[in-house]
Amino acid sequence: MKKNRLVSAFFFALLIGSVVIVRDNPVALNFNVIHNIFGPNILYHQNTIGLAWIVGFFSLFITLLYGPVFCGYICPFGTLQKGLNHMGRVLGLKKVKLSKLHGLFTYIKYLVLGYFVFLILKEDVWTYINADPYHAFIRLFYGGVTLIGGIYLIAVIVLGLFIERPFCNYLCPYGAGLNLISSMRIFRITRIEDTCIQCKKCDKVCPVQIEITETEVVNNLDCLSCHDCLAVCPKDGAIKKTFHLSGFIIMITLMIGAFYISKPIVLPTLDNTINVEESEEEIFIETEVEIDEKIILKETSTIDMYYDYSIDLLPVEITKTKNVEALQAYEAQLAIEREAARLEAERLAKEKAEADRIAKEEAEADRIAKEKAEADRIAEEQANTQTTYRDGVYKAKVNAFAPDMVVQVEIKNDQIISVEVIEHRETRSYFNFSAPKMYKKIIDSNSTDVSVVSGCTYTSLGIRNGVKACLNQARN
Repeated sequence: MKKNRLVSAFFFALLIGSVVIVRDNPVALNFNVIHNIFGPNILYHQNTIGLAWIVGFFSLFITLLYGPVFCGYICPFGTLQKGLNHMGRVLGLKKVKLSKLHGLFTYIKYLVLGYFVFLILKEDVWTYINADPYHAFIRLFYGGVTLIGGIYLIAVIVLGLFIERPFCNYLCPYGAGLNLISSMRIFRITRIEDTCIQCKKCDKVCPVQIEITETEVVNNLDCLSCHDCLAVCPKDGAIKKTFHLSGFIIMITLMIGAFYISKPIVLPTLDNTINVEESEEEIFIETEVEIDEKIILKETSTIDMYYDYSIDLLPVEITKTKNVEALQAYEAQLAIEREAARLEAERLAKEKAEADRIAKEEAEADRIAKEKAEADRIAEEQANTQTTYRDGVYKAKVNAFAPDMVVQVEIKNDQIISVEVIEHRETRSYFNFSAPKMYKKIIDSNSTDVSVVSGCTYTSLGIRNGVKACLNQARN
């Protein structure tokens, strides 16, 4: 039992600490991660696939596996009631057990659950939450305790000193929902009749007053899966958890159904195949982000109606203002990041389209050059292989990317001494980049059978064709 108390204390500190963090910095933590620890929460709203949905789905899975573990170990309000009960014993207060009325009163929470579901369907769940002692307790650390919720919380605290888990046993709709779900649990508490010594310690320690010694398999819906009965049993093997195959089959079916009902969605991502129209002009887009304060308050569970008639350890306006300001800044930053991502995707798509175009042009130019070179080779083989050029300086006018390029070539002793373009109308940057390279290739090889400069195909072809024309003039 000491181990159980330590686990409950850990989750109490974790959850209440997370609430305080969210209060001080609403964007520091996705509150749905905490919210969805109560697994059924994923069943009544659409969820983005992420940590919050995974936590909720896993919590639901554990409930179907072992029962309402949330109630037994995780719920901070349940831990509070256990602590109050212990405090009552320390103070010497007489414990009250509603032995005869207990079974009847346990059905009240199912009526509360029905009303809660009705309000969810009407989208009026705040009517219940404003009066709920569980939320009032959480709001002690967050801010915004309603008057009726505060009175209800005080009543539960007082009763908790005399009655073990009064809210959990008789009034909690969340526990009622988990009880119904966990009725199909796979692992159940089983008492071995032949081993049991009928000491009834398990009956006495059970927080929901289940008479474990009167049954073999505990199928009672109110079982919290706290396992106090296992911890207190003095006889090894008298009480243990057993596997039920029928529960396993039902669990698989229900988990598939839960996955469908929870409607998990994947956040949209940028498509790398965005088609962008080519334009030489730069586009500047200025985006203004407008945020509705009421929407922000609603999405962060702090809408105005929750603060009506509230009594609070923390001034209400501080919490409201902090929520709005922090979330406005967060949403603005998100908008900037989305716009930056969109522009980056457009830039990458444009660069890719340009690279594909250049690669296509170069491939086509290389193909043409190879075909032409092969044709020239065949022609030269068929003609007289001894070619002699007259010494001198020759000029030829050819078309490159732009028309009327004039190329000058000096020949001496059948060697190309120099190549120079003395007139052209090419784009200067492309010409300055490609011309020196073409000069060197032609002079070094003493031939026009050279490759073009990548990215400057037509300018390179113009220079090469001009040299060819000059050589034809010098041919004997």
